Amino acid sequence: MADYLMIFSISPVQSFIASSRKTQDLYNGSKILSNMIRSQLDFLHKKDSVEIVFPNSENQSLPNRLMFKVNSKDDSFITELGNKMEKNSHSYLYKLSFDALKKSDKILLAQIDSFFQCHWSAVEIKDTYESAYSELERKHAGIKKIGIFKQLGNGKGEQGRKCSLCGEHNALIFNKSTNRIPNFLSENAFPINSNLLKKSESICSICALKRFSNTLSFPSVSEIAMKKSLLTEEIQQLKSMNIDPEILYQETDIEKYLESENKQVSLGNVKKVRNEINNRCKNEGVKLPKYYALIMYDGDSIGKLLSGAKLKEGENLQNFHIALAKSLSINAKESSKIVDKVGKSVYAGGDDFLGFCSLDSLLPTLTQLNNTFEEKVNKELKSYLKPSSEITMSAGIVIAHYKTPLHIVLNWARNMEGISKDIKGKNSVTLAVLKHSGDIQKTTWQWGNLIGKMNFVLEQLKIGNFSTNFIYTLEKEFKNLNNDKENDSYDRQFATEIKRLIKRSVIENKSVSQENMDKLYEVCLDLKSNFESSEDYFGLMRIIAFLDRELGGEK
Repeated sequence: MADYLMIFSISPVQSFIASSRKTQDLYNGSKILSNMIRSQLDFLHKKDSVEIVFPNSENQSLPNRLMFKVNSKDDSFITELGNKMEKNSHSYLYKLSFDALKKSDKILLAQIDSFFQCHWSAVEIKDTYESAYSELERKHAGIKKIGIFKQLGNGKGEQGRKCSLCGEHNALIFNKSTNRIPNFLSENAFPINSNLLKKSESICSICALKRFSNTLSFPSVSEIAMKKSLLTEEIQQLKSMNIDPEILYQETDIEKYLESENKQVSLGNVKKVRNEINNRCKNEGVKLPKYYALIMYDGDSIGKLLSGAKLKEGENLQNFHIALAKSLSINAKESSKIVDKVGKSVYAGGDDFLGFCSLDSLLPTLTQLNNTFEEKVNKELKSYLKPSSEITMSAGIVIAHYKTPLHIVLNWARNMEGISKDIKGKNSVTLAVLKHSGDIQKTTWQWGNLIGKMNFVLEQLKIGNFSTNFIYTLEKEFKNLNNDKENDSYDRQFATEIKRLIKRSVIENKSVSQENMDKLYEVCLDLKSNFESSEDYFGLMRIIAFLDRELGGEK
């Protein structure tokens, strides 16, 4: 008998999740991948010869790969185990497809088979766990690069109208109430009667898994944006009518909305509900926000961490892997709790997280997420690490208008996270604002107490002590000047001018103390010291001004 170390993974992940029109598509896609891995965990737990190393099985969401030890007498058992796991994954998808569509069709299943791929690798632990793990990672990385290509359509590929969501595969499912779309679809397409499918949509079987999977209801971006504005009973009333809070915005044409979304509900009733809610908000001075935030974060250099490069001499790598999996699981649970109070988590796989939150909750939520990661992961595992080593995470944040297509917001979040990870030392945040006008603001900073300072400036603007004029005037005067680090004249001029502009920006008829003005000056100057790039600093200040406007500061 010998011990083997084995990895099993499923791909693709990003392209499957990202091709989403609705938040429900996004959530369902994440849930499907997580459940596929959970089904494998359940299978492995029944094997006495298997010990799960990574991830922790208590995770609410699971990553797309497993690592485990297997005690086996020979390679044939390992091969049988890997093939069985691959078969189990496709069986899970076939069942999911039938449950969602109530139809079993070889064309549908062929699309699914051609899209999802399972990879597994195993090595015998001949010397040490560390050397086996290093060899296993190299092998698995090589195997994943060998794409399995399955040509559909009897070798001719897929020809015809493409899916409305992913734009990659042939559309095989359309809305039964539509008469014109079938003319453009392949002969294998079939109708489905569901208000989950817009009249203009025709989708492939892969995207249908997400659209028609029976999972928990996930709030739309409009509902998340209005999280703090609507009463619980108002949200429930809209849900009982199967209507999105989007209809509360005055620019939404209710009749067109009902027609486009294929909603079977009385136009008069919807107008009545909208008027009642809008009147209540108007009487109470409540604003219905149109922007929300998408938060994406990921642990920094996790591959290096798993390799043992940051461990103290003499620490056991397998024990560290198990401890890391447990800490990440606890962090995931806490992160979900934090975000679910002010929005909704999509997935929390441990070192990676994706979730939505309302705009007014963004800054405190970011602080809580970073503090939780520091407490539950970095501090918890400090004893394993070299003195100079830490476990950090980097984030990509996007503030977007509810009308911005979701796949665009997701791509921006992923790109912003990538920028954070390219910063020296990582441990950073990149925040972008995608304005409905098309204007884009962004900034990058490293974690620290900067968010508290941002919040102070924002609060001073919101309570109406100062106007945002000093922000725009300051940028206009200094953005084209050379900030020479060896010449302090720039800093002296900057400090003198920002103090003058802050004093001039005091709102008329407002009694603001000199102490308050000095405090704002000091904080704004301190914020500047956190940025090597003037563009990042001014980007941050413009974003603060944007938040003030959108959060309805007193003016």
